[in-house]
Parts: sequence; structure tokens; C-alpha cells
Amino acid sequence: SENVDDPSSGAGMGGIAPIIHGDRVYWHTTVGSDIGGVLNTQIVSTDMAAQGKIRLEESGVAYPVSLGDAVAAVRLEKLDGEGGEGDLNVPTLDDAQGIVLLNNDGTKTDLLKIAENAPSGSTFETFNGSGKALSFSFNGETFVVDTKSKNVIAFPEPQDSYLEGLAHCGDMVTWTYTDANGEGVGSQYVYDTKMQTLRAVKEPELFGSSLCQGEYLAWSVRDSSNDSALATDIVTQWKD
Repeated sequence: SENVDDPSSGAGMGGIAPIIHGDRVYWHTTVGSDIGGVLNTQIVSTDMAAQGKIRLEESGVAYPVSLGDAVAAVRLEKLDGEGGEGDLNVPTLDDAQGIVLLNNDGTKTDLLKIAENAPSGSTFETFNGSGKALSFSFNGETFVVDTKSKNVIAFPEPQDSYLEGLAHCGDMVTWTYTDANGEGVGSQYVYDTKMQTLRAVKEPELFGSSLCQGEYLAWSVRDSSNDSALATDIVTQWKD
């Protein structure tokens, strides 16, 4: 916690999930400059066997995920003129400018950059990854990126809906969508990044959360048969 500001929102507080990559633990923090103004983000790590010594990995990034040979993160940048007087000015995913790979060999690769002429109001949301694949939502589409081949596939999102329950495990990516009222759109999607196939499982009572481990996928549905139960989990062993 040394030298870390404590904002109430944004990339510094809430939803911080440390990840394990190799023999290190990575997480992001929010820090303030010596002269005040806009806060910045950074990813730090510690060797699990090194008694807690912290190493700065990269500034201006947040939301790390572990891939096979790199840690991927979102570049965040407050643009000039953003934020009014008195605003906390905490970077969020709305300030995303792209994706960077912190490679195991110590090098860094800017994998993706959001174009300056991207449509006004475009938003970058819901970032995850595993193996060699990354996925995220941007401007009404769900993207899956192969970090090795640089191939990108995009799926149009249902109108007025949001990507929910994005989970990765090996070659599998699973997710669903909910509308503005938090109601599911009725399908759980499973994309195989190796085979490049997309399947949709019809689930009218989807609750919006997913989990993925090995070849087992799980998602939550409302239990219409039991008024006292909010949701129940469905677990399936997913095979081609």
C-alpha cells in the first residue's frame, strides 16, 4: 500500500484481481503525481518466493491478464481537457487506448491501439484472456484476438446489450449478453479459438455469470421452479 492513493472508483479501487503468472503475482494500482492532477495507473509484481519485494512492471496500464508467454494489460490515458474542476480524474476503461503485452523475456509489445478516428462514444469494456487469446468488447462488438497470428474475429452484440460473464480457459472463450435491465438475451456463447468455431447454447433464464476451468464450463441461470432460489449453476464438460 505504500505510495498508493485511495480513490473510490476507477482503476485503483474495486474489481482488482491479482493474477499469477509464472512465479510472480501481478496487480494494478493507482498513483498520484507529485504535483497533483490526474491520477495514473501502473502494474506491479512480486516474486512469490522473494518475501514481498515489489517491482514496477509498466506505468499507464491496468487490468492484467495472464497469457502463455506474456502478461497482457490495457493502456489507460486521460486525454487533454478531460475531467472538470474537482473531478477525481481516475483512469477507467473508458480511457483505454489499446492493449500491451509484457513479455516473459522482458520486452513489451503494443498489440493493439485504438485509432484516433474511432467513432465518437466508442467504449472499451470487459477484458480477459488466456493462452494466446484475448477478448474484449468495443463499440458494440465482441472481439477475440489471437496474439500470435494477430488474427481478429468480431461478433456483433445484440442491440442495447452488454457483454457479461466473459471467461477464458485454454482454447475456450465463453460469454453471454444482458440488456439494460440486467436481463439475459437467452444464449450462452462458446468460441473455440483453436478450431475457430462459435456455438450458442440456448438458456432462457441466463443470469449473466460464467466460469471456465480446463474443459469444464459453467454459467448461472434463474431457478424458476423455486421462488426462494435466485440462481443455480449449470456445469458442462465441453468437448468438440
